[in-house]
Amino acid sequence: MALDIDTFHDDPTLYVGEKFAIDGGDLVLPSLPRCVFSQAGFCHKVVREMILEELTRNGMFTTSQLSNFSLLLHYLSTTQTLFGDSLPLFSLDGCTGGVSEDALNVEGCVVSVFQFHQGFIDYCIRLRLVNLLYHYLDFYRLCESAKNVKELKLDLNRPHWVDMLIKCRLLGRNSRDPDAVFQASLSIAGFMLKHGIPICH
Repeated sequence: MALDIDTFHDDPTLYVGEKFAIDGGDLVLPSLPRCVFSQAGFCHKVVREMILEELTRNGMFTTSQLSNFSLLLHYLSTTQTLFGDSLPLFSLDGCTGGVSEDALNVEGCVVSVFQFHQGFIDYCIRLRLVNLLYHYLDFYRLCESAKNVKELKLDLNRPHWVDMLIKCRLLGRNSRDPDAVFQASLSIAGFMLKHGIPICH
C-alpha cells in the first residue's frame, strides 16, 4: 500500500517525502537528508532532545553532532550507546550525505568510525581517563597489533602512561614475542624513570 503525501502543503517542515509504503507491516519512509534533522529548530527543546536521542540510538546523526566531537560524545553517552550490543557508530561510515567532505574536514569533525576512535582516544588521553581508555580499546579491539597502533596515528608525543598501556596490551596479545616483551619492559622502565619510581633489584 502506498500513500501520496500532498507536495503542495503550506508548511514545508511537515513535508517528509513523495510517498511512504507499508510493506509486510513495516513502515518504509524515503531517505531524509541530514539537514532535516539538523534544522529542527521548530521543535520545543525537550521534544528536540528526545528526537535527537532517538535518532542517535538508531545511528542517525545531525551535522552539528558530527561537527562537534563533544556534542556527539554527549549524545552517545546519554543514550548509553557508546558501549553496547547495538552500536550506532557503525552507521557513521559513508554517512556524509548532504554534507561535503570539505565542510566536515576540520578538527573536531567526525565522518567515520575510525575518526571517532581517534578522537575518543585523544579525549581519554587529554583527561587522563586511564581505565576508560583501556576498556574502550578492549571493547572495540583496538591496538591489538603494531599495525593497528600505527593506523590509529596516535600522537608521537603521547604521555608515557599511554605508551606503557599500549605496549603492555600488545604484550598481552603476543606474550611469546620477544620484541613485544622488550618493548613493554622498555616502556615500563621509561614510565618509572619519568616519575622517579625506584626500580627494585
